Amino acid sequence: TGTTTSISISTATLATQPTNVSATTAARSARVTWSAPSNTGGAVITDYIVEYSSTNGETWTVFTHSPSTATELTVTGLLDATIYLYRVAAVNVAGQSSYFTSSAVRTSYFVSCSTSGSFWVAGDTILARAGETCRGTATIPQGIVGVAASAFTEGSGPTQVNRGLTGVIFPASGFREIGAGAFRGLGLTSVTIPATVTMIGNSAFENNYITSASITGAGSGQSTTLGQSVFKDQATLTNLALTLGSGSIEIGDNFGAFTKFSTIDFGSGLKSIGLNAFKKNTFVEGWIPIFPSTLSSIGAGAFTENPRMRTIRFGTDPSSLIQSISENAFDKNNLKSVQYCGPGGNANELSKYLVAWQTNAKIWCDAVPPA
Repeated sequence: TGTTTSISISTATLATQPTNVSATTAARSARVTWSAPSNTGGAVITDYIVEYSSTNGETWTVFTHSPSTATELTVTGLLDATIYLYRVAAVNVAGQSSYFTSSAVRTSYFVSCSTSGSFWVAGDTILARAGETCRGTATIPQGIVGVAASAFTEGSGPTQVNRGLTGVIFPASGFREIGAGAFRGLGLTSVTIPATVTMIGNSAFENNYITSASITGAGSGQSTTLGQSVFKDQATLTNLALTLGSGSIEIGDNFGAFTKFSTIDFGSGLKSIGLNAFKKNTFVEGWIPIFPSTLSSIGAGAFTENPRMRTIRFGTDPSSLIQSISENAFDKNNLKSVQYCGPGGNANELSKYLVAWQTNAKIWCDAVPPA
């Protein structure tokens, strides 16, 4: 008699690809999730292959892990602020399925704090309280475009402070907006705003120790707009010296409210000065403002209640771009000396203003103020 041998032949096929692959970023990692194949090929799924690419799919790296049938995995060891694709394939006894690829996802940005409290930011804006434990100098990375209110304190109240944050380094490009109260209540002593910034919100640097501030001003047809009380209530006995740069700048209404300035360099790109912008500010005796030829408007109350301001200068350029100047821009008949080299009478808005509202002022055009 013969013997009978039973041979089992597998009829399993490759599974269909997983679907709905997506990724959620975290600190130098991403949580990748997906849906199991709709057709397993007649065999159980034994594992998933997960790969990632920072080259838009040109090259791929396998993320090594123990075999698992779970439909999620955390990929670690990623670079900060880097765009990745993720793809997943299913494995059964017949082999590996085709891949399903996710949309591109950027990993979190890393904000470095020189002393302690460095942190990651998932989006391109630093949100409230994100940096509340940041100490030393904060370096904001390339790719971050803005800072929201109270980003570096525990809250927005007047008692919420983080004096341990003493410096801020802004990105070289791409950084656009400083929100209302963004750097309120810190230990900053000086600040330099780059040309990329187009908006500085109300009370953005309120309650610091700032004695020196520089605002570059935007270029390429854009302007930097300065909100209300940007440097309000500095916790120092030394008044603030403000320097504006060559870029286009628009000083908003009440910009200097609750602020004590020592001097202001209005730069060479200033476009406008809003209502009450420097009203009742404490300027040092003898300070003489020089307004650039780019200035087109000065609002009501812009420099009123400043009895120490007796001399102002509009430079030696005979042309004036001023299209609007309020009769109350300066204290009426308080100015004693005005450098103005343009035509007199009713030739333009500036000359009309000087004739009508600064009758006590001596008009001159020399490079040096008259004695």
